[in-house]
Amino acid sequence: MNRNDITELHFIAPITNIPSIMQHGILSHKLSREIDHHSVAMPEI
Repeated sequence: MNRNDITELHFIAPITNIPSIMQHGILSHKLSREIDHHSVAMPEI
């Protein structure tokens, strides 16, 4: 897939994470461990 072909992105996150997303961007699960955030992930997965 070519990045230029992407016309939109949908991302679900708690609104409390918006300041962190604006400051750090959307991080991988591994990188997000280092940032204070609220997770919507199912713990058993």
